[in-house]
Amino acid sequence: MSQPDMVELNQAERAPRYWAEPVNPVEVALERPAELTGRRLLQGQLNGRPGPDQGYALSLFTHLANQLQAVPGEQLGDIQAGVVACAMALASRLGRAPVQADLRLVLEHFGYLGGATSEQIQIRRDRFRGVSHDYQALRRMVALTEMEINLQE
Repeated sequence: MSQPDMVELNQAERAPRYWAEPVNPVEVALERPAELTGRRLLQGQLNGRPGPDQGYALSLFTHLANQLQAVPGEQLGDIQAGVVACAMALASRLGRAPVQADLRLVLEHFGYLGGATSEQIQIRRDRFRGVSHDYQALRRMVALTEMEINLQE
């Protein structure tokens, strides 16, 4: 509370004013254990790109899963792994997190949202088979799909 003007304050009773010593910015550098410094990232085939956590893309997929029109023999786990990986690659190429439109683009590319041709069904059977258990197959599938989608745009 403030003092009324009629009350005199002794200099010793005054509250000290705030003061700070100058800071050396080198001494307060942030330590970020996950920051990518020093070594360069591997580049080339099947190495992918750093991107956001795929948990969000997986949650987006669950919203679209009931709209899938899969044929007998296709595994939901393989479809999920392939679609999410492709959507993540498309989003990371643009420097952002995946959105539902990325997943829809991949699903429409393979005809999973309806109206699939017999050619699309054969291609997706070959590409998606076992990708949830085989990382190299998943990376190849993502690279091929990304090229096809880029050619369509």
